[in-house]
Amino acid sequence: MSTKLRTASWALLTFEAVVLLAFGILSAYVAYGGQSFAVGGTPIEEIAAGDAALEAGMRGVRGTAAAYAVACGVLMLGTAVGPYRGGSVASWWTLLAALAALALVTYLRVPTVGTQGGVAAAAILFGFGTVALLLDVGRLRSGR
Repeated sequence: MSTKLRTASWALLTFEAVVLLAFGILSAYVAYGGQSFAVGGTPIEEIAAGDAALEAGMRGVRGTAAAYAVACGVLMLGTAVGPYRGGSVASWWTLLAALAALALVTYLRVPTVGTQGGVAAAAILFGFGTVALLLDVGRLRSGR
């Protein structure tokens, strides 16, 4: 049974990494491809009100966030199909730490900025990834 759980665990983490990578690429496309997107429910064109530099800055911020999502997806994918799949205990802790850091930094926006925008996405990633990791929590006893 533990072999099936280990397989399910790395497969779910691989799926999550591919989804994260895909959404990061999509977000970069929106940022750099000229598509409209909203900030706080208001389209960026309305916020910028003709100020090309301000609109470019908002697109740049979204592009930077997308770049980090893509990089995180690539790292997670490489970890899941490489050392994690091979049974590495350190990779289990690394993935958990990365998911927790994502959740913590995202959740900080609630008390500091007063908005919950984006918190749901981080909660889904954290929850899904944690469940996937818990499927193979037995690897922590192996000490590898």
